[in-house]
Parts: sequence; structure tokens; C-alpha cells
Amino acid sequence: MLEPILVDVRTEHEFQTLHLGGAINVPVQLIHLVENVPGARERPIHVYCQTGARSEYAKNRLQSMGFNAVNIGGIINNMDKL
Repeated sequence: MLEPILVDVRTEHEFQTLHLGGAINVPVQLIHLVENVPGARERPIHVYCQTGARSEYAKNRLQSMGFNAVNIGGIINNMDKL
């Protein structure tokens, strides 16, 4: 199985303040731009935000675009991965 692409869908400021290691920042309003990330069609995409709401929207949008997307929830639930 290919390693997932970890996407933080919060604002750039939120991302710069704190994010999970290895994540890229694609704000939820620009989630369609994930199609420009190398390997995005081949690798699973794991999205997260602060509490899980924005990432749920992003997951649904990506799935509707044909991506293999999973919502891993909010960063406050994943602090152990930092």
C-alpha cells in the first residue's frame, strides 16, 4: 500500500502555528487544488483540520472528484502524531 498524502485543510496561519509532521497545507476553500499534488491520484489522501468539520467537507469533496480520501479528524485528536 502506498503511503498516504497528509493534507491539513486549515488556514495557512493555523498550519504555520502547528501541524502534523509531513503534512502539506491546502486550505479547505482550495481543496480542488489537491489534483495538482504529485501522486494524488495514486496515493490515499488523509485530511485533517482543527476539530474535524472542515476535513469532513474536504473528504467528501475529494471523494466526489474521484480521490481516495479519508478524514482523520481534528488536530486536537492527533497531537500524539506531531
